[in-house]
Amino acid sequence: MLDSIDKEMLAALVAVAVAIGAIAAEMLHWARQRRIAALAFGPSRRPMPWAYAAPLLRVGALAMAAWALVTLIGLPPQAHRAGQVKPEEVRRLILVLDVSPIMKLADAGPQHKQRRD
Repeated sequence: MLDSIDKEMLAALVAVAVAIGAIAAEMLHWARQRRIAALAFGPSRRPMPWAYAAPLLRVGALAMAAWALVTLIGLPPQAHRAGQVKPEEVRRLILVLDVSPIMKLADAGPQHKQRRD
């Protein structure tokens, strides 16, 4: 099993690899958009000033998401029931919430009449 330093290094390496891939994709996107700049941005052929930050933000967000996912995968799974955990033992909280409208459909169960919520 990997120790914590190896897990941290793996998460960092995955984040760097994702960032490199995202940079390559952004460069490809930039080269393709140059050909149609007049159609996309008008006669000036330039996007609005704030749009120059979008590629940097996308690369950063993808790298951080990759790091976070690899870090979460490396954590041991835990399940807690109400009242079983002492307040001093609580260290982190992961909340999973699905609020999509599909959850309100009444098509679950053997007769397809149960709601999922």
